[in-house]
Amino acid sequence: MRKSLKEFINDINTGDKDALWELIQRFKPLINKYKRKLGYDGAEEDIILWLVKTVKKYKKGEKNDKF
Repeated sequence: MRKSLKEFINDINTGDKDALWELIQRFKPLINKYKRKLGYDGAEEDIILWLVKTVKKYKKGEKNDKF
């Protein structure tokens, strides 16, 4: 069974490094799309960094708990 985005984020925020890797792989096609659109060296790393920071900001049970 495929995990939901919410489950991935909860797992990542409890320290599951494998869940973080799986989330990045799930978003890889979208990351590649925007990497090409941005068109500069390091764009992929910047997008992944943004994704990781965004996931880390998520707090379960708060107002932003809307997935």
